[in-house]
Amino acid sequence: MNWTLPARSCLGGLSAELIEIARQLFEKHAWGDPNSGCWIWSLTLDKRGYGQISIGSTKDGTARVVKPHRLAWELYRGPLQNGVNIDHRVCRNKWCVNPWHLALCTKLENAEQPDGMIGIKRAKTHCPHGHPYSGDNLYVTSQGFRQCIACARMRYIKKKEKLYA
Repeated sequence: MNWTLPARSCLGGLSAELIEIARQLFEKHAWGDPNSGCWIWSLTLDKRGYGQISIGSTKDGTARVVKPHRLAWELYRGPLQNGVNIDHRVCRNKWCVNPWHLALCTKLENAEQPDGMIGIKRAKTHCPHGHPYSGDNLYVTSQGFRQCIACARMRYIKKKEKLYA
């Protein structure tokens, strides 16, 4: 079976008239910050702090909620390919919808950014218990995850104590 990612286009299936309405709505709710060059989104935000907007029509079944930074990319820079993420690479501002502050990337590349999940974990120098992730106290798993050997020993000892208690 051939599995492909769903199309991530914001504007796919919309008529030229609805695309123009989406552009006008976008431009009405994105205001320019002269200090940063960001275009700040002024409508609703989702629970992760990214903007969202409803576009399309319920009459013809094209209604959808989209991320305005994705909409900005498609309006000003062109269509998005399947499986492509958008990274706020220039300003690191989730509210920014300036298409020239955005970059296309893979999900992995986005996670590896300094404020992404992998980037945050990679920047840690000590385990949650304060032991260093270095030298003889560092074990790297086959998947590339770092583990604290001191903590692994403590887990092993506790497990043995529990078994023989």
